[in-house]
Amino acid sequence: MAKGDSHGAISKLRFAIYVDPENRAADEYLSTALKKSGKNPDDAKVRKEEAERLDSDGNYVESIAEYKHYVRMTDSGLAHYSLGCVLIKQGSTVPIKTVEGYKELRTAVTRRGKRERKQICPDATLSWARFFLISPILPVSTATQR
Repeated sequence: MAKGDSHGAISKLRFAIYVDPENRAADEYLSTALKKSGKNPDDAKVRKEEAERLDSDGNYVESIAEYKHYVRMTDSGLAHYSLGCVLIKQGSTVPIKTVEGYKELRTAVTRRGKRERKQICPDATLSWARFFLISPILPVSTATQR
């Protein structure tokens, strides 16, 4: 990686976090690289916007890394829902991510807060129902066990 290639560094650090979400060193380096690129890594809104941009570009790996950071920062139902949706999208190529995605959707549905429940529950509940009705990955009895 060339000196000053912050975009390349950011991409590689997000991939490292995708592979190992507990990699705190990569997370700290990512924060430093984001600062150097002019973004505030301590602002949850910035992390959410980055995750949404990456998701819309179809870069699910990096989007998942950003959403996971956003979830750690806010622990809101909306954050879990957003992470769950992108994990499910990634599940088309990495099937285990579908399971992780539905766990995040389940977490989103159980979050308290009337405003969030109105925003999240209809979509998350519908996604959850679709999983049980059409998912070829797990039988219903296995999917509902913790």
